[in-house]
Amino acid sequence: MDGLEERENVIVIAATNRVDAVDEALRRGGRFDREIEIGVPNERGRKEILQIHTRNMPVTEDVDLEELSEMTQGYVGADLEAVAKESAMSVLRRHIPDIDLNEEIPQEVMEKLEVDRDAMMDGIRKVEPSAMREVMVEVPKVEWNDIGGLDATKDKMREMIEWPQKYPERFEKLGVESPKGNPPLRHAGYRKDSAGKSGGERGQRQLHLDQGARGLLEIRWRV
Repeated sequence: MDGLEERENVIVIAATNRVDAVDEALRRGGRFDREIEIGVPNERGRKEILQIHTRNMPVTEDVDLEELSEMTQGYVGADLEAVAKESAMSVLRRHIPDIDLNEEIPQEVMEKLEVDRDAMMDGIRKVEPSAMREVMVEVPKVEWNDIGGLDATKDKMREMIEWPQKYPERFEKLGVESPKGNPPLRHAGYRKDSAGKSGGERGQRQLHLDQGARGLLEIRWRV
């Protein structure tokens, strides 16, 4: 790369999914000193990726890409491409008994080779999302009333998340700063996740979930 200085109009671009494994000497000034992180796609991004990988596939009317994009949190572009391929393979496996590989496929069998919702669901089940351990989660439509129990926890989260955004002028008048940091939820089970998501929905903040040891879920709000 040092020799490229003698040439003009040459740009070197590299990609990696393990930036921590790249030699630091390559990341210093004058070399790869500009880094662009491409994160996990959100729901809208996943839908667009699915549209790309299914546009040339015979897809039945019961395939709802909006639904599939909601179900594939943590899936990156390569994962979604694999989902589309696995879905097509699922259809082929289903009709293999009707196909004689030594002869031309009959028209009636060709018409059956359509990717339906069951095939797409099979593809999703067979492809593990790359971003399983730490993902950015879209804030879902979860209301406080959807969560049973945890009244004290919900009240505390309302104070920390909802109040500063609903009543900013009152906080300013009292000279109180909006609480920041990591409110940990240590209750076992699904409700801790729901409580955090409901807090994110009410406070319109993005959720950052880390699944730790013994199911401890810590939820951080990015203001």
